[in-house]
Amino acid sequence: LSSLAILALAIIAALIGWLRPTPAPSVLRYGLGLPSSQSPALGAINAPAPAPDGSFLLYLGPADNDARQLWIKRREDYSATPVAGTVGTGSFTLSPDGAWIAFIVAGRLSKIPVGGGASVPLTGDSVGTYYGLAWLEGGTIVYASRGGESLMRISANGGAPSLLWHSDSMTAMVPNPLPGGRGVLFRTCTPGCPESLLWLVDPKSGKSRVAIRGASAGVYVPTGHIVYSTDAGELFAAPFNLGSLAITGDPVALGVQVNVRTGLQMFRISTNGTLVISLGGSDVMSRTFDLVWVDRSGRITPVDTTWKFRLTAIANNHGWSISPDGSRVAIGLNTSAGDDIWIKPLPTGAPYRATFDPGPDMRPHWSSDSRFFTFVSSRTPLGVYLHRSDATGSDSLIFRGQVDEALLSPDNQWLVLRQGANGGVAGGRNITGLRLGSGTTPVPILATEFDEEAIALSPDGKFMAYQSDEPGHTEIFVRPFPNVDADKKQVSSGGGVAPLWSRDGKELFYLSTDKRMMAARRIPGSKIGFSEPVALFRLPDELLGAEATYYTPWDVARDGRFLMARLADGEKGQVGAIVVVENWLTELKAKVKK
Repeated sequence: LSSLAILALAIIAALIGWLRPTPAPSVLRYGLGLPSSQSPALGAINAPAPAPDGSFLLYLGPADNDARQLWIKRREDYSATPVAGTVGTGSFTLSPDGAWIAFIVAGRLSKIPVGGGASVPLTGDSVGTYYGLAWLEGGTIVYASRGGESLMRISANGGAPSLLWHSDSMTAMVPNPLPGGRGVLFRTCTPGCPESLLWLVDPKSGKSRVAIRGASAGVYVPTGHIVYSTDAGELFAAPFNLGSLAITGDPVALGVQVNVRTGLQMFRISTNGTLVISLGGSDVMSRTFDLVWVDRSGRITPVDTTWKFRLTAIANNHGWSISPDGSRVAIGLNTSAGDDIWIKPLPTGAPYRATFDPGPDMRPHWSSDSRFFTFVSSRTPLGVYLHRSDATGSDSLIFRGQVDEALLSPDNQWLVLRQGANGGVAGGRNITGLRLGSGTTPVPILATEFDEEAIALSPDGKFMAYQSDEPGHTEIFVRPFPNVDADKKQVSSGGGVAPLWSRDGKELFYLSTDKRMMAARRIPGSKIGFSEPVALFRLPDELLGAEATYYTPWDVARDGRFLMARLADGEKGQVGAIVVVENWLTELKAKVKK
């Protein structure tokens, strides 16, 4: 062959190579296996976030004193590395170039370089710690206000925030950016969250609208789709036009199931198509418990060896209460009929169902005469209900509205409420009260910029114990009731949750950060005074299955024994999995073409 012919053949071969379609990259799917000292927190609000190029994962993991901090797991490294200066993080996100982390600690928004360095405060305002963050192309960060009623935007370099979206009836959470700063997708909920809505707001025009009903989180991907999870945890892909900001076709089921009971956004997708999902594991709906007595030394005795149950499932709103006369316990249980209040006679006797509405009922409290109990319900209408302790008669609505805790004062003059939470996140949890017979609108009892929760009134009704994150972490406080501004005493030191008075009102119990039951003896007198708290016993893992983060789930009897729920059959809590799928867009394209 001549040199010209050889050159022509070479050019033809090169053209064939150039024009031949590039094979789709192989999909790689694997579980994230890390030692427990580095493992992602299963109760985290969001799944780990992949870097835009998929080279590392950013997630919430363990820190000292049962706190959480950010960790980075790089693809090439066997182990993960904590991000210094991020202890206490609630929400986080990555910059579009993957060089910076935006995160929220104790209601303060900051950023820190991925490669290490000092954090940079972005705003002094108190923001919604757990609602999520979105970092838009062009250098804007979007976050929710403390109560979640507004979406705010601020320059990634700091400065004055401005309003992006607001509602008087809905809470905004889980914001995710559209490419080019074209918009923000976010989830909204009304009180009780009967249905999640995926909204879209255009930052340029300020206009917003519902994009998808029944969607709990949504992410735009380069195939031209919004991938979203439903309230049931199923993933769908809907075609989306970035120009018109509109859904342009029917959604396609992707056959992926994520965990919906431990957080808000249990999947993340990077720009290059790395999918990260939380599959969860055994949760409260599948765990069984039995009731046990725990004495002051920590010795455990079963209440009834023949009785096992599931605790209320909705948002882990666990709770039970011993009647003042000691004859019964009211407890929220989950059965095939849903979440209801049941009554268990003490020391023996078969439990019986006391509420029958299909809507979830939870967190019972007794009246001082043991004739009635109150409970919180997400039925229609949602609110606080009163029922006879013998389970006869009907439920009586005594407060209508969103509420997370409710109890009658010992003199039956006040209905004390904790409001301000929405689902698994909260902002501005406050204690309010309704003086019975004086109207239907509660008045603030303790409403601050901090979270106040886990209400515990002393047996004589003169003092109110509660927990608050006022010091930057959660501690136990006591104030006079109802005149809470007359005095204040911090009882715990180094952290505490779940306050509980002894039946004679002489002691206050709480759970320390190292899971010890603490007791502080009240010093008699006109002022609030307590002795130095002492540790009674350490709670084993089997007694920590009921959530005590925002509310005191256990109770104490007249003889000083604690009534607790024990995980049955050696169960130790949730076991879940984080699954990483590299090159997932290849799989997505095949599914949306079918």
